[in-house]
Amino acid sequence: MLIIFQLESVNEKASAYNSIIVDVLYQILPLKSKTINIRQNNAWFTDELRELKKSKTKAEKTWYKTKLHVHKEIFKSKKNELCHKIKDCKKSYFSNRIENSQNKQRELFKISKSLLDHTHGQTILPESDDQFELACKFSNYFSENPFRIKTNGISRR
Repeated sequence: MLIIFQLESVNEKASAYNSIIVDVLYQILPLKSKTINIRQNNAWFTDELRELKKSKTKAEKTWYKTKLHVHKEIFKSKKNELCHKIKDCKKSYFSNRIENSQNKQRELFKISKSLLDHTHGQTILPESDDQFELACKFSNYFSENPFRIKTNGISRR
């Protein structure tokens, strides 16, 4: 504070005072960084779905605040309505895309791959530290499998 009184001009005093206040604020309330993920909206996600999602969230918050059974039931009905509407929108969107690309094999393949390939091209292998051990596990599984199918019928692991 003594530094402010030693300065002569009003502008220097104001700037020194502001910097001291800012330093104190940063010590008391440090800046926090927040990561925001920006997601691209799906093409099938409509304004109607957005409104249903808002109403579902509002009903959920009301239920959390009141803890009443009635509000829980309202929330559950909104959630179910949203789920059914999402299924309908997805179904109609992809049906239209398939219908519009009827004679285009490449487009149909892309659509079917986007619907069926949940790994996005990544191969998922069992965890193993040793590659030789992993290869042996695969070999044993595929060499034992035909025998197991013949004797016991198809079995799942």
